[in-house]
Amino acid sequence: MGHTYTVEKNYPEALKYVNRLIKINPKDAHSMWLRAGIYRSMPDLPKSLADMNVVLKLEPHNPLYLVDRATTYLHLRKFTLANRDIDEAILLDPGYATAYYIRSHLRLNEGLRGRAIQDATRAIELEGFKNGGFYFFRGCLYEGAKQYDKAISDGLKADELTPNQSHIKVLIGRVYHRLLEPDKALRYLNEAIKLNPTDASIYMERSGVHHTLMNWEEAVADESKVIQYSKDPPINALINRIRYYRSKKKFDLAIADQNKIMAYMPGKDGLFRNRSLIYEEKGDYEKAKQDINRFLKAFPRTEDALSSRARLNLHLKLYSDALRDVTEAIVIVPTLSSSYELRASIYDAMGKAKEAARDRATAKEIDRSNLPPR
Repeated sequence: MGHTYTVEKNYPEALKYVNRLIKINPKDAHSMWLRAGIYRSMPDLPKSLADMNVVLKLEPHNPLYLVDRATTYLHLRKFTLANRDIDEAILLDPGYATAYYIRSHLRLNEGLRGRAIQDATRAIELEGFKNGGFYFFRGCLYEGAKQYDKAISDGLKADELTPNQSHIKVLIGRVYHRLLEPDKALRYLNEAIKLNPTDASIYMERSGVHHTLMNWEEAVADESKVIQYSKDPPINALINRIRYYRSKKKFDLAIADQNKIMAYMPGKDGLFRNRSLIYEEKGDYEKAKQDINRFLKAFPRTEDALSSRARLNLHLKLYSDALRDVTEAIVIVPTLSSSYELRASIYDAMGKAKEAARDRATAKEIDRSNLPPR
């Protein structure tokens, strides 16, 4: 009954059931072990560990209990203690597949990916080649090792043994994308989304495939889903969507997304630079200048920002201010032809043809000097 409640994630009822068993027999290791598992699922790891400590005082040489306490230690990032319990469990039962599976996680944490793969392989062999979870984890290990053919093989085997699991289908889709098979990647990611339609991370993966295929509308639609469902600030999705909106000249939508990023990251003066560029593209030069002023207050000797303000001042017909800004930019970085071209345009607007011609000649000389030798 307690197990049924746990499967249904009805942890309060599961605890009531198991607590009754423990009250009847306080020294029943099995009941205490069941409660430790419920606490770990909730998760309440300190209570889980406390129960597992009692369990192992009652039955100190039980490999099952040692592996479960090692699992709790792993979640608590107490790796030395987890290794101690796993090593003891394997000594007691060298054929216990789950012990090798948990040890493969520990080896990965230690940066020993090769040994992690060995332990995962041993777990698969001992389990009789029928555990989809073990294949999935080894597939992730192979992916991290850039052994993509092996990762796909394990992912497909995991999907066969444990069908209708979105995380397995995401692994397969992600690796097919790495193997430059985007159509197959989309198939599995689409299946994953059907199984878990509110998982932002799956839409982010599918967006990447659509970018590869240059399906821009589909990509931005997926990024919108990421923004809708993400529990964490969806900064990357917002950045991607801003790029799309700018390419389509949907500047108000781009600015709205930039404002969301700025709300997520208050006090980041560098973000005013990004919004200034969007305002400039929109043709709202006053707001663009307000933002670039805010940026330059924090970063006063930034050459490209000074050039941007010079360009904005040119649009606003504030020629003296524009000349001052671009000249300061040239002092900071005197080797950019674009700065001299900009200053030439400002001189043109001021009616100073001689100075404009001189700057254009300098720009051409810089460009010639940067050409590769014949």
